[in-house]
Formats: sequence, structure tokens, C-alpha cells
Amino acid sequence: MTRAFSSWFSCLVGCSLLACAGRSLDLDQAGSAGTASVNGGPAVSATRLRHEMIDFWADDERIYFSDTYTFNLQSCVYDNCNATYVSYGSSTGPVNTTANDVFFGAATEANSYKTGLPSGILRCPKQGCGGAPENFIRTGSAAAPVTDASYFYWSSTFDIFRCRLTGCPEVPETVVRGQTSTGTIAVLGANLYWWAVTNDDTATSGQESHLYSAPIDGSAAAQQLTLTGPDPSGLIYAEPAIAVSATGLYWIEAGQKIMTCPLEGCGDRAATALVSTDTPKQKLWVDDRGLYWLDSDGFSGYQNLITGKVLFWPLAGCAAGEAPRALTPNAVRKFVLDSQYVYWNAPDGTSTADPYGVDQLIYRVAKPAN
Repeated sequence: MTRAFSSWFSCLVGCSLLACAGRSLDLDQAGSAGTASVNGGPAVSATRLRHEMIDFWADDERIYFSDTYTFNLQSCVYDNCNATYVSYGSSTGPVNTTANDVFFGAATEANSYKTGLPSGILRCPKQGCGGAPENFIRTGSAAAPVTDASYFYWSSTFDIFRCRLTGCPEVPETVVRGQTSTGTIAVLGANLYWWAVTNDDTATSGQESHLYSAPIDGSAAAQQLTLTGPDPSGLIYAEPAIAVSATGLYWIEAGQKIMTCPLEGCGDRAATALVSTDTPKQKLWVDDRGLYWLDSDGFSGYQNLITGKVLFWPLAGCAAGEAPRALTPNAVRKFVLDSQYVYWNAPDGTSTADPYGVDQLIYRVAKPAN
């Protein structure tokens, strides 16, 4: 074991829990169809964010959500929705944002929430484009899209590409040739990270997956970083299945274990199991505070989607023995992060028979303090 790996490992196994700050905010606290005061702040529209939605996303400025029936992608400022509401066009996601623009998958009948893969990528200014978004990537599948300050990256069915945010030519730049991402792509510094199924012959040895990395400019070939990877089942709906930060690589394996390796990979060593409880887990995120994931409450729905509560585990500190802390109640179906908050959506309480077929409310809680 190298000195760097030993130091990284000893810090991880001694991680402890930090207290979580803030409280959940119900966008319909008063139970009315009008507005409600949230945490002492401005009135919040209870009508824009209280309906059936396929999916939702967030950044430091706005909440974005796609309507179940019209596929209309909309956004607003969380605590001032009525006055800041914007509609962009038809999309079921994915959605990526930059400082000025929203990039979103073009919705077609074949690319409904049952497939999850857009037939192109559209672009619209955050403040709206009059329902006429620009075609950014015109044809072909654009899976696992991600942006940095200068580029838009995505996986086709053959290669991993990128285009400058200023515009995408008919022939984009190839970052990784002959490899694709099965799920998440992450950008950190000068490298891309992704995971992929490398053996899909389930009749013989079964599916295998691994994590990989390559320079963002395509200047070197991809490198395999791990001996194992995320569970290949439920690929689209369990995303993100990997998380990347300066502290290391993290992924959900076999649907239950959260595994980790150093950022440079584990080489020929087995990955370390950080969390190995027997509850199903999905939707893994990491930031400079710690790890966040959705921990099952026992419900399993369409395409093995689970509902549960969001758990947090800090990566800083060296007092062992603490358990992950719950940030939300049960019945959460998805959560996302911005720099300050954890956002999630859950049923509005009018039905408990199917948490995926009723109106959804979006809540938020302040991230735990460092």
C-alpha cells in the first residue's frame, strides 16, 4: 500500500457525522392553492411546483421541472416562483445549466421518461427564449451530459464528445474514442470520469462495470480505474451512480454498498466499502462536506425506482463509530444539490398508493455545516 493510499484510507475509515442544519421547507405549507411564507421569507407559489412532474433539477439560481403530461420544462426562483416563472420548451431532461443558459434534452414520443435518452440537446437563456430554443446538438443520442466552464460533454452510442458552450459544429470534438458512458459523466479539473458496462453477455459471465478517466481534451487514452463498478441494473433511473471529488471516487455497487477508491484509481487493489448496510441505495452525490444518497424506505416502483430518505455522511473528521444522518423524511423520490441546499420532491399527501403517480412538492433543507 502506497503512503498516499494509506493516508487517504485511514482518514476515510475514521469519518464522523456532523450535525445537520436547517429544516425542510414545504412549498404548500398552508395547504392552499395560493402562496405560503417559507422560513420567514417571501411568499412562494404553491401552484407552479405542485403538480405531476417527471423530473426536476436545481442550480444556485433556479429550480427546473418538467411537467408529466405536456413535458413542458419550466423554472423559477425557489422562494419567489410566481414572479420569476419561465417556460423553455418540451423536455423530459436531462437538464444542465451554466451561468447564462439552460441545456436540455429534446422531448419526443420515443424519448419519454420511459427511455430517458434525448434525440438532441436544446439551449435557451435562463430568462427564457419565447418557446423557441436553439438546436445545440441536432441529432443522435446525448447521454450523461455534463458541463464545465467552457465545454458541453456527452456520450453517444460510440464515443464521448465535447463542444464549446458557444456553439456545437456538425462534427464535435472526440474526447474518448471507442468508449461510451453507461451512466454518469463527471468533470473534475483536467479529467473526465465515467462508468461503463464492459461485458454485457449475461448468458456467460454476467455484466461487469468499471470506472474510467481520460483528459478532457482527448490528449490521452482512457484508463480503467477500478476492478468493479456500479450495479448495471436500473441504469437511467438510479443515476447518478458515481460521484467524484478531490477526496476520491465513490459509487453504489450491487445496489447497496457505497464503494470508494482514490482519485487516481485503485490499480489492482479492491475498492473500500464505506457503507455496507443492506438497504437499497440510489442517487449518490458528493461535495466538500460529504456524501449524500437516497436510502430506501421499502417502496420499489417503476424500473426499480425506490423512495426513501436522504442520508448524509461527512468525509471530514476522524472520530469513528457514527452512523449516517437523515436529512429528510421518507417518501423522497429524487434529490439534487446546489451550493447551499439539498432539494427533494415527494408526494403531496393526497395519495400513498403510488408515490410516482401523484402531485409532487419540492422541499429543501440547508446543507450540513462543515
